[in-house]
Amino acid sequence: EFILNITGDGQMADLDEVLGNNSDASLVYWEDYKDKITKVEFENTASGSVINIGDEMLSDLTKITEINIPDTIIKIGDNAFEGCTNVNKNVIIPISVEQIGNGAFANVNTPAFEVAYGNQNFDTIDGVLTDDEHKELIAYPNGKTDERYVIPDSIIVIKQESFAGADNITNVVIPGEVKTIEGKAFYECSNLKTIEVEDLMGKTDNVLD
Repeated sequence: EFILNITGDGQMADLDEVLGNNSDASLVYWEDYKDKITKVEFENTASGSVINIGDEMLSDLTKITEINIPDTIIKIGDNAFEGCTNVNKNVIIPISVEQIGNGAFANVNTPAFEVAYGNQNFDTIDGVLTDDEHKELIAYPNGKTDERYVIPDSIIVIKQESFAGADNITNVVIPGEVKTIEGKAFYECSNLKTIEVEDLMGKTDNVLD
């Protein structure tokens, strides 16, 4: 077992910020070990806790089988866990999380998302991650085995990279209530054959690219 232990307090930098400054490169020392890390743990210190997960900072950890987000985290950055393709357990969004970036869980093969009781910002519908009002579809769990998925009528926005890498899906039904489909929403859905849309006009933005 190869454990990545994350300690500290305050905000974690985004990957591009760290790699763009050679003097800080050591802050992302695990970059060269991504194909070996099997588990990620966050550790509180006397001075405090990490409160956000930076953009792309825990992406492409292909050996981890679960994502454990501590209840100190307020923000999960863009593509924070993208490409963690071996995850096979439910991902739980803790009560503390207020923001989730674009593609935070793209290409993550979790069977389902769960949201901790008391979180006022997010919810789920049949394991699919949405905002608390069920208006934005944020992330589809790629480990979900359904071949056909009908987007709920309450959804208005399909967020960027929300279905990215969902290889089990062959057919998606998008109701007329959906007003916006953001870029790369269905990126790398390799088995997707048909998208049924009640009213396509003005909705799409390079959803497959």
